[in-house]
Amino acid sequence: MPPRERVFLTGNFLDHQPARKWIHLFTAMSPPTSKKRTYPERILKIVVAAGLTAFLAYLSVLHSSEIQRNVAERDSIAYWTAGRLLLHHQNPYDAETVLKLERRHGYSADKPFSFAYSALVLISCPAIGISVPFGAWMLWTAISLASLLFALQLCWKIYGAGAIPRNLFSLIGYTLCLAHG
Repeated sequence: MPPRERVFLTGNFLDHQPARKWIHLFTAMSPPTSKKRTYPERILKIVVAAGLTAFLAYLSVLHSSEIQRNVAERDSIAYWTAGRLLLHHQNPYDAETVLKLERRHGYSADKPFSFAYSALVLISCPAIGISVPFGAWMLWTAISLASLLFALQLCWKIYGAGAIPRNLFSLIGYTLCLAHG
């Protein structure tokens, strides 16, 4: 019996090469071509990540007054407003109520900064509406960055692993995000 048929008949699916190539995306298994990092490499990676995080936190604190002045003009104010209104059992689709709340926090335009929210988006808004607009902006930025990192990691595993160096793939992904705003 050929090996390919025998794999499926015996039920040992993980020994099948095409399955082994992708199974690490859905399990705790490491990819078949991954190189184990040494202890100093892992420590260096953690130190660099902590250093970058500390640097970004420092920049956020240094420019927090400037960011707070401009936070009402960013898209996070729309999600914060919807979350705040939902927490107080009010309608996040009411343009007058949205505009009043946004103006109280520095929004200056004549029309409310709101979107046609879907119900799925509104599920996450109360978590953002708990804090002040600046805290909502910080949370929104952190969620956006985490989503970007997760998407780049997943795309690299699916499309780039083995063909493109991870650093180059990440650089291209970040550049495309900056180019598209």
